[in-house]
Amino acid sequence: MPDQPQLNKNRVLILINKWWECDPIIGALLHAHIQPENCYLWPVVLNHPRKRPKDNQGTIKKSRVKPRAIFGLRHVSIEVWCISDLLERYLLESREQQSSSERKAEELRKVFADQRPALVVAAGTTAFHEGQSENGSVVIGTRIFMHNVHPNGQNPYSNWTTGPFGVIVDSALSAEAFQSITTGLTSQLESLLIRPPLNPAEPQCRLISDYDGVSLTTANVTRSADYERADQLTLSAYYNLRPEGKAPRGVVISIETTFGVIRAHFDVPFIFVGGIVDRAGHFEEDVREKEYAQKMVASHNLGVVLTRMIRTIDLTAATGFVPPT
Repeated sequence: MPDQPQLNKNRVLILINKWWECDPIIGALLHAHIQPENCYLWPVVLNHPRKRPKDNQGTIKKSRVKPRAIFGLRHVSIEVWCISDLLERYLLESREQQSSSERKAEELRKVFADQRPALVVAAGTTAFHEGQSENGSVVIGTRIFMHNVHPNGQNPYSNWTTGPFGVIVDSALSAEAFQSITTGLTSQLESLLIRPPLNPAEPQCRLISDYDGVSLTTANVTRSADYERADQLTLSAYYNLRPEGKAPRGVVISIETTFGVIRAHFDVPFIFVGGIVDRAGHFEEDVREKEYAQKMVASHNLGVVLTRMIRTIDLTAATGFVPPT
């Protein structure tokens, strides 16, 4: 069992994009059958479930948003936050504000204000870039490429201009720490992953882990109906990047809207974990018909991975997340 938690030790943030991603993830984190045998962790702080306000109905009570859960381990204190919780006050203005890169960036400052984290984990559902389906699989990587699909402020709901756009952003997390966090996860996890209803990965859902793996962040898109066009613009921007006449280093394993916004706040060790919900350019085909089920399964599978990563992050913290100086 872990020692008595010391919550002022190494602070690790797991930042989950949407509330409908967070709920299945927390469910997996607390599920006894998903926990490793003889190692059942329970959070020292639990603010879950959280009642969801109705869009554009009545008033929304203003209260200090808290992490959904805090796990106190031997070497780290791991806080699980939901970005949608931070954005609840915008529900009375417009539903699109919930997906605004600009609003997310503003509210995330409050999470980072208390204490500089030792590690940031960005989590959420993503698309996969290749033609074959990996729906239901989970990806882990460290590198970010951001593209602003509304560079001149054409989207009235989101005009985030910080970036940096058009460049590959590396992580301060060492390759050795990445290996420590991810090595051995596959054999423990794949029997727990659920196949989604639409175009599931064949022959089975799997864990795809690559230290040089790149997540493409499509910034300032706030409507799911625009994902297919916007993601293609981001892909084109990435593959048009040719430093010294060569293709960009790193394989694209994720396309989403938020990991880069999270990454932009601090130059601290960073890792992303994505639950694949669709193929890039096929959101309507892979998601729309059974949207709840497709997203819930991808989020659950992401939660399964995070359940085991909580332990490997704690073990890795003993030797450090960055190379020794």
